[in-house]
Amino acid sequence: MESINLSDKEIIDIVRPLAEHTENAWNEKNYREFCRYFIDDDFSEEEFNR
Repeated sequence: MESINLSDKEIIDIVRPLAEHTENAWNEKNYREFCRYFIDDDFSEEEFNR
């Protein structure tokens, strides 16, 4: 899928659930769920809990 061909609404429809999931996991202090969609594993649990 090429994002250049997507409308603003289509991009928001894709990104919103991921952003909401990440925000909810952060608010719940759930490290495992917070990192679920990260590609890069450089964010440690210690950093998350800081």
